[in-house]
Formats: sequence, structure tokens, C-alpha cells
Amino acid sequence: FSLEQGPLLRLALVRLADRSHICWLSVHHIVNDWVSFQTFWRELAVLYDAFSSGRAPRLPELPAQYSDFAAWQREWMSGEVLKDYLDWWQQQLEGFPRFLDLPEDRPRPASGTAKGGRLPVRMDSRLTDELRALAQREGATRFMVVMALCATLFHRLSGQERIVVGTLNANRNRPEIEPVFGYFLTQLPFPIDLSGDPPFRELLARVRKVALGAYAHQELPFGKLVEAMQPERDLSRQPLVQTLVQLLDAQTAFAGEMSELQLQPFEVEDDNARYDVMIALYEFEHAIGGPLEYNADVFDATTAGRMLDLLYCTTEAAVKDPGARLSELPAFSEAARQQVLVEWNDTWVPALTSAGEPETVVELFAAQAARTPAAVAWSGDGWSLDYARLDERSNRLARRLRRLGVGPGELVGIYLERTAELPVTLLGTLKSGAAYLPLDLAHPAERRAFMLEEARPVVVLTQEHLLSGLPEGTRTLLLDAGSDPLADESGEPIASGADPEDRAYVIYTSGSTGRPKGVEIPHRTLANFVRAMRRLYTVGEGDAMPAITTIAFDLSVPELYLPMLGGGTTPLLTRETAADGVLLARALDAVHATVLQATPATYRQMLEAGWAGRPEMLLLCGAEAMSRDLADRLLPLGRGLWNFYGPTETTVWSTAWRVEAEGPISVGRPIANTRIYLLDSRFSPVPLGSIGEVCIGGEGVARGYFRRPELTAERFVPDPLSGEPGARLYRTGDLARYRPGGLLEYSGRADHQVKLRGFRIELGEIEARLRQVPGVSEAVVLLREDRPGDQRLTAYLAVG
Repeated sequence: FSLEQGPLLRLALVRLADRSHICWLSVHHIVNDWVSFQTFWRELAVLYDAFSSGRAPRLPELPAQYSDFAAWQREWMSGEVLKDYLDWWQQQLEGFPRFLDLPEDRPRPASGTAKGGRLPVRMDSRLTDELRALAQREGATRFMVVMALCATLFHRLSGQERIVVGTLNANRNRPEIEPVFGYFLTQLPFPIDLSGDPPFRELLARVRKVALGAYAHQELPFGKLVEAMQPERDLSRQPLVQTLVQLLDAQTAFAGEMSELQLQPFEVEDDNARYDVMIALYEFEHAIGGPLEYNADVFDATTAGRMLDLLYCTTEAAVKDPGARLSELPAFSEAARQQVLVEWNDTWVPALTSAGEPETVVELFAAQAARTPAAVAWSGDGWSLDYARLDERSNRLARRLRRLGVGPGELVGIYLERTAELPVTLLGTLKSGAAYLPLDLAHPAERRAFMLEEARPVVVLTQEHLLSGLPEGTRTLLLDAGSDPLADESGEPIASGADPEDRAYVIYTSGSTGRPKGVEIPHRTLANFVRAMRRLYTVGEGDAMPAITTIAFDLSVPELYLPMLGGGTTPLLTRETAADGVLLARALDAVHATVLQATPATYRQMLEAGWAGRPEMLLLCGAEAMSRDLADRLLPLGRGLWNFYGPTETTVWSTAWRVEAEGPISVGRPIANTRIYLLDSRFSPVPLGSIGEVCIGGEGVARGYFRRPELTAERFVPDPLSGEPGARLYRTGDLARYRPGGLLEYSGRADHQVKLRGFRIELGEIEARLRQVPGVSEAVVLLREDRPGDQRLTAYLAVG
């Protein structure tokens, strides 16, 4: 259309048969709206009847033209009137987010392309009658009920409790402009508050109040409101309103018969998207229907289909029980619920938990040492330990620890350099029945002192030159003092006496208030983790999996135990080597590594150092989010790439995914004997595709936080979805959503915790310490990424 020259309306008549035609009307929206459309067909019927009967057509004179309305509106909507309207709307929208964050399938284009898709919406006669009855009982219009249902849909999809949904209003509130052909529509934003988990009946009352207020102030042109609000501009989205809902009376769409002709609408494909989601419904005599239109640049058709399914589920439940709270309305159909909660969590492997199976890593190691006694279990710079020697020496240490009063339930601190004594202390502590408490040489002395004071280990295994790093009075056993301190102990096997529920290790993570917290991992969950990993990939005889991670970080657990329990070799690399991309790349070749586990930050360091990979190497990645760019660079460098996800509180990894060459990066599916639920703030499952908090259940869940019962009760909660007595879930604080097929996509944090080079960091812990510095009145710490892969913590201080 040329808006300068016209015409702005075109007609075509297509003959299909003698008694079947299509009348095609093409009109620019700038001069046409829904009421004009009805007026057009009504007057066309009058003209047709007159011409077909040979009469002169008679249409009533219009009392006003569109130009009259435009002039009147400009004159009236100014000065104090304009100010009053703007003040009212700004007050209503105060505190409401400017964007509705629906779960998207792909990043938005820099500017919207209006590429759209459509799905048909249809409510049958039964559901339509129930909706009408609900509206009548609650003193609301059918449109208000539909708006409340759609608001519930958008709330459940986005997780936002305050949302803005738009609608279009005829805006013909003067009788003289009712028959005028032209664009009078105004867009009304409905700010809807869904906070407090109200019953649907209460939400409907809130929508009714919002609607009545909006209709009373409908004359304000939407452009004036946008101009006054000055929202954050984003060329890929509509300002203020990204979703639109309307319900129109279809029975008046084609009012009037044309002599012997009958009119009915003809569906036309429309691939334009005016909003992110628009639900444009029409009310027929016995049904309600219309299109759900979606932005195809952002959403897949399957995602739009899930929106539609959720709308149906919400409508069915709400009209039957309007007293139900929003969280009690179903998040998906019964079939989808079965898939999400049951099928995608069907990870049970009875062999891993059956009677007679080894219940601890000590038992698993004993079996492996008997099979390959002469094979090298661990190696380092100028030393190596075969399985027989490691077994014998760890037995000696276990006996010595017993004589020092160590037994099941006790803690043994480990504060050592990365030498041959490290694997001995780990295995020997477990054989004694105790749990080990790893202490990092690189941590501040104050942190070590806090951990030792809270944990109170019976003894700390260390070396003489490291004593200055321990608080005075710490009870120690020096493993390098003079003659061999274990020479007098027997190397014969020793029964640990540990129960599967006893602690195997306690690892401290960051705390949100400056106080680190210890996570208690029992023998049962450690053994389940090791065997679950061995179901995914093998580290067996002939394999070498270097240990590059500090033992104070649970990422070390796969490096410490998977090779040792499968007949492989663990080359123990120094801290200096592991922290340097060049040195690490050289070391991997020197030890003939066949399996490597590292964080994305470590892989980037090696790539920047020119590492070209090893064709026989299996690459394992975790502890922080993997990017598509990094995955593409790593895939050609080995025989496979795995991406893992899991917090310390659920025993290292809880999900796994073998990375594919294309598509979004996923953290995969739950590993053996693990359940994953995505829940909202009220602990209800979120709809498919929506973002929810990752809550993890199953065999990997830790006992809790060491001597922190209140925090344990807050984060380790009863599992209402498993049906198992005493089952618990760990609330991770991580956010994720399901991709098609049940793959999980990590989406960030619900709090201020971050991950940097694989380490969990509570920003609040750093801020609390900074505020203790004299002269610092306030502190804010952020994780910044000035360029891809270059992340650093930055502190902003208020001094004075």
C-alpha cells in the first residue's frame, strides 16, 4: 500500500463455481479496525441488496468523519486532561516489569522481523458454557475470565508475579463515531498482580478491577503513554506490552444477509507476528476459538503448542474449581506430567543399591587391587604406586589412625602437598571408617582455622614443612618426619566398620554470610556416584586420568576414584602444572592421558596455549556453564566430550550429556538413581519449557551441612513427588528448563552465587568481609566478563 496515493482498500472476487465465490478484502490497518470491518460488511449487504433488486442504494448520512474525531481528540486530549490520564496510567504501571520473560527457544534477533506462526485455539460447547457460567456467577464479562486465564498462563510460564498483558479496545464511546469507517482502536495495558498465590476467583476480581479502570481511561493514545513512560527500548520487542489477549463476538462479524447469499469466513494463512504471543479469540454461539499467534523468531511451534496445552489445562481446572489457588492449577496435562515427573526421572538401577553389592569405595578398591595388584595406580614426579603397595600402605595408615582414636563418624584432616602420600591418606582414612576433611594449601589461614575449629578432626595428616599453615595446638600426624611413621603397623586388610550412611568426606563450600559450610557426603552416595559414572564412560586398565584439581574441591572426586576403582592410572599433577595452560598441555602428552576432566576455564587456558588435543582422549567438562563456542572448539580434539552438572550437596555430578555438534548446550539428563525436578517458589512443578529451580533427589543427596541444622532444614527438604518415605530434595538455587526430549538447559542462578573457574563463590561472603575493612561502609561484588572466557570478580566500595 502507498499511504500517500491510495487506494487503501482493494477487493477481488474469485469464482470457484456457479454458487461458490471468495470475496477477498485487502485493507490497510491504518484505516480499519474490527468495528469498521463489521460496518463494511453490513453496508455492503445493503448495497448488494439494492443493486440486485434494481433499487438505488440508500445509506444514512454520517454525523461525523474520521477527521472530525482526530481533530476533537487532539483538542481534548491535551493540557490538564492529558496530564490526569498520564498520571493515572503511570500510577497503575508503577513497579510492573517492562518485559514479560516467557521461556524462549532461541536468542532474539537484534530487531523484530515479525515472522510469526499460528495455532488454532478451540474451546468446545461444554467448556464454553462453563466459562460463561463462571463469568455470570462472579459478576464478570467473558473477556475478563479469558484475560484471567491467559494471565495465569503467562504467570506460570514466566514465573513473574506482576505482569502486563495488553488488549485492544474499540474506543468508540461516542454515538456519532460508531458507524464511521477508520482506525479507532486503542491498546490498553492491563497491569495484573498475581502475587500471594490467590485463588483463581480472587484473580478474576483483580482483573475485573483492572479492566474497569482501564476502560474508564481508554481514550489516552497508547503512543502518548509510551512516550511518557520512556520504557527501556528494545527493537526486538513491543514497548510495555509483549502479549495481547482479546475476545470478540463472532456472531456480529458478518451481520446481514445479501439476498440469497450466505457469508462465512475463509481462513487465510498469516505469517506475521505482531506480539510475542497474541491470543485472539472469537465467541461463537456454541464455542470459543481463534488463533494463538506467536513470534517464530523466538518460539518453536512445539513451545507454542505447550502454551496452548497449558491454557486448556488451566481453563478446565479453573472453571471447575475457581476457589483453587493458582499453584494448585495443573502445570501440564496428565500425559506431560507423567513424562516430566516419572519417565524423565526413570533412572533407577537396582544393581547399584542391591544387597550383596559393594557398598563403599573401600570395598570396590579391594576388589580392583586383587585383580590388578602390579598395575600402577598412581604416579607423580619420580614416583609411582602400584595397587598392591597402595592397598598395603593405606592399611597401615588405617591401623595407625585407629590407635589414635579414629573410627566411624570421626573426621581426619588432610593437609598435604600433592605427593605419593596423598592417595594413601585418602584411602587409609576411609579404611579406618572415618571421613576425610580436605584442607587447601592455597586457602587463607583464617579459613583453615575456621574449618578446623568447627569440624574438630581427631587428627590432621600433614608434613613437617606445612605446620606453620595450621593453627597452634592442632593435633597432627607427620607423614614425612624421620623414619617411616607407619613402619610398625600391619599392612594386612582391615575392616572399616563404616556404615553406608556414615560420612565419607566433608568438603567446605562458600557461605552467604561469610561463613563457609561443610557438606557431609556418606559412603552410600559416593559409591553410587562412582558406579553411575562408570555406566557412562570407562576408566579402566590402560587408561590414564590425571588428577589436576585440589582435593578441597569436589571436582577432584572423579579424578581420585574412577581410575583407582577401574584398574587405571592416576597421574598426580602439581598445582603449578594444573594452573598453567602451557604446562598442563605438555603434561597431558607426557603422561599419555586418555581421560581428562576440567572446567571450561581450564580448557580455555589450554586452547589459548595452543593445545591441539589427543585423538584417544575423552574430554569431561563441568563445574561451570559450557558455551557453544567452547564445545565446538573441543569436539574435534578428542574421542568425545561430556558436559556435567551438579552441586557439592548432591555428590559432584547429578546430570550428564554427551555433547552434540549442533544445537543448544545442555547439561543432559539425571544420572543413575537421581531425580531432577524443576519447581517454582511454591514447590510446584513448572510448565514444560519454563524456568524453574533445580531440585535434586535420589541417591546422591548429601546428609546435610555439618553442624548447621537450620541451614540443612532450609536446603534439604522433604520430597513431595517421590512417594518414598523419608525422601529428600536438595534445593540448588540453580535455574534450568527442559528442552524437547527431556534435556536440561542451565539458565543461571536464583540468588547471588556465581561460579568462577569451577569454584562456587557466594558474593555475599566477600561483601561481608569487605564491610569489615575499616572505612568501608558498603560493598557490592559482581562477576564481570569483559570478553568471552575472561571472567573476574570486581568489587565496588563506598568509603567513608
